[in-house]
Amino acid sequence: MIDALYGRKIELIVGGKQFVNELGKDGLTINFDVPFDDDKEPNVATIQVINLSDQTIHGMKKGAPVILNAGYQNDAGSIFLGFVEKPATQWQGVDKVTEIKAVDGSESWLRTTIKRTYKAGITGKAIISDLLGMTGLEIGSFNLPTDRLYRGGKTINTTLSKAIAEVAKDCGAKAHVTRGKIFIRPKDEGQTIGFVIDREHGLIASPTPIEKEAGEGKNKKTVSGWKVVSLLNHRISTDAIVEIKSKTANGTFRVEKGRHYGDGRAFYTEMEVYPV
Repeated sequence: MIDALYGRKIELIVGGKQFVNELGKDGLTINFDVPFDDDKEPNVATIQVINLSDQTIHGMKKGAPVILNAGYQNDAGSIFLGFVEKPATQWQGVDKVTEIKAVDGSESWLRTTIKRTYKAGITGKAIISDLLGMTGLEIGSFNLPTDRLYRGGKTINTTLSKAIAEVAKDCGAKAHVTRGKIFIRPKDEGQTIGFVIDREHGLIASPTPIEKEAGEGKNKKTVSGWKVVSLLNHRISTDAIVEIKSKTANGTFRVEKGRHYGDGRAFYTEMEVYPV
């Protein structure tokens, strides 16, 4: 894995135009900070591209689709899919820095307002199924612990993202968007990616302990986990189930939140994990 440091690769596609940065080769400098988590609020990535032409900058319009791939020559993959929320360019010394704030998912998911009344006896699964078709997003997971029955029907008058999150919660599930896909599933459910994080596979220093409050009311409790930093790994994302081997943390864990980060020197993935 350490050898891969010499082959870092970043590919940015904005509005159909491609920009590539490969360590050791001429090309544009691309920096990024891409957060991910499992809450209902949209993730906002910050991407910087250095010294673009004025014509190229003018083509980076609000709402344009954004894809960011990162990794190494033989192992690169997507770490972000979304759309431009706010582009801005300013001079920093001799460099012209274009910074793109980009939102994970689709504009339909984030901004569409739904006004709809469902008849008595409808289920949560039926409502969510109806709403999912309006998001323009690929479904990554759709698994409800319970299927809430709305005996008196259900009236919705809010944004599409909030409506889905509300009904999902009624059914004991969480709803979030990661890399342009929508995931609806139980809070602690994840996806095994078959990857071990240790000294030979990217681990940077020993994981450090963290805590969080989980549950509500009488069921509220403190849960212990770990903060882990590794060389950038595009496979790591929200709800990834990973195996960690270190001097401190050992076992199988679910990734709850984190970030992918690259600034020309640093190139890492930071994550908060909790036991499965």
